[in-house]
Amino acid sequence: MAADAHENPVDFEIAGGEVQYAKAARKLIGMLKAAQHTIADEGYDAQVIREHIGPKGAIPLISRKSNSRKAKSEFGAHL
Repeated sequence: MAADAHENPVDFEIAGGEVQYAKAARKLIGMLKAAQHTIADEGYDAQVIREHIGPKGAIPLISRKSNSRKAKSEFGAHL
């Protein structure tokens, strides 16, 4: 589900349990209007998703998975 800055739903995508997050996320991100940030939980921690957000002009704020080898430097600890 995509929500605006006031937590109002703006769009959603229903997918089967076997569908990978990256496939559903790309479709949903493609439907979104301009945003400053795109926030997602660690289930969406994939480089392909981050790369899909970039051209929309938004900064991806996606929690890294606990076993991620990449630094968690995209956003401050307060988020």
